[in-house]
Amino acid sequence: MTYDVIGDIHGHAEELRTLLRQLGYEERNGGYVAEGRNAIFVGDFIDRGPAIREVLQIARAMVSRNGAYAVLGNHEFNALCYHTPDGAGSFLRPHSTKNAHQHQATVDQLVLPYPDEWRSYLRWFKDLPLFWRSTDCESFTPRGMKMRSAWSGVARFTIPTFWRPRRPDADLNSPQ
Repeated sequence: MTYDVIGDIHGHAEELRTLLRQLGYEERNGGYVAEGRNAIFVGDFIDRGPAIREVLQIARAMVSRNGAYAVLGNHEFNALCYHTPDGAGSFLRPHSTKNAHQHQATVDQLVLPYPDEWRSYLRWFKDLPLFWRSTDCESFTPRGMKMRSAWSGVARFTIPTFWRPRRPDADLNSPQ
């Protein structure tokens, strides 16, 4: 199996589609598939770009069809905290000017026009592991990683020892 590590999409659906096609994925039945390949999304689906909803639709469809795996990125973690009350009248991530600005594209494109769909993505984010561990490739995480030549298909990742999988079965050898 060949794994394609894809990160920092930030709402750029057209670029994601182009990359998937370049890697040999074909769009079939509402999702992208490639024989003998799996994508590994290392987070940062949201914020900034012009097509956040489409990026999430593509990624989640690939994951649900076992054509991809995904880990939680810092932007998804920040969104969870931004939308989760802290129990004291505020939110786990303060709604400061800086934080609101960072998250504004997601709010405009998804949170306000599609609130039910947004809540379903928040639930999906909560289920994403912090990192993957596999018996047939090296473990990795989007934060604290060291890699070389990721775009040529050769990547090496290290994980800080204090990180643990969100789910005990979070590895590439079992369905997500």
